Amino acid sequence: MGKVEIAFIHGFASAPSGNKATYFSSKLRDKGFVVHVPDMNGENFSDLTITGQLKIIERVLREAANSEFLLVGSSMGGLVSTLAANRFPAIRALVLLAPAFGLQKRWHERVGAEGMKQWREHGSKEVEHYAYERKMSLNYSFIEDAEQYDTTDLKVSVPTLLIHGTKDDVVPIAVSEHFQELNPHLVEFHRIDSDHGLLDCLPQLLSLTVAFMNIDGSAVTTV
Repeated sequence: MGKVEIAFIHGFASAPSGNKATYFSSKLRDKGFVVHVPDMNGENFSDLTITGQLKIIERVLREAANSEFLLVGSSMGGLVSTLAANRFPAIRALVLLAPAFGLQKRWHERVGAEGMKQWREHGSKEVEHYAYERKMSLNYSFIEDAEQYDTTDLKVSVPTLLIHGTKDDVVPIAVSEHFQELNPHLVEFHRIDSDHGLLDCLPQLLSLTVAFMNIDGSAVTTV
């Protein structure tokens, strides 16, 4: 097995400078890992799609062609990381933080039927970008592209650490419970007393991640 590197895949409307990305990358680099934190917003946030994010991950893997990877994915980043693991054999393990499984369903519920109709007719809508601290335009192609993917009944073929907050009111913990039920032999599931951001328990998240990497030595080793 070649050298193992780590990529932190941040969530929707976040950035490489986000709190979890910064914390994880700093602490894991201190432990001797090579850590990549790609900007999942792409060249233009308005054009954001799952397909585009998969291409960003593919580029990271290609640029480290002789390495194998563990992906740490937060929220939408967890969903995209899971999809990526089913496509790219260089990904040997996953750490999923409140992964946004069932993404399309929640957007339809959040925006509502009339809102979705207006979004489709106008071609774009304004959404809050938390990292940029302003509203930004998001094209309807985000939803059209997402409809190509099964984001609800996902299977996984690599060892996976799954962490979800019991107080999460953005992505229900039930979606992670369903994922674990579909993948009982590969998923180590931890329920944490926290909300969607998990920002009040970063040391605990890191501790679980490091323990997971050490236990699964066949998939992850330090460089």
